[in-house]
Amino acid sequence: MNDLAYQVEYLVSRAGGLDRGDILERLQNSLRMQEEDEKALAALPRGVLVKKYVKGHQYYYLMTREGDKVRFECKGKLPGI
Repeated sequence: MNDLAYQVEYLVSRAGGLDRGDILERLQNSLRMQEEDEKALAALPRGVLVKKYVKGHQYYYLMTREGDKVRFECKGKLPGI
């Protein structure tokens, strides 16, 4: 039995009022959404956005780690600030 079939059987045994088709559809939808979310997360830049003040102005930097070094890449001011 493959992994998806095992998950469906497990969910059928626990779900009240849902049939195999409903559970399979929901499971496939959840797996598709998980894959889309993982792709979206992979497309984001690595690091943390930090705020620094330079001569009284706010600037935002993308802080990343490369080995033992920490890099700050200036992203500029946020619009409207």
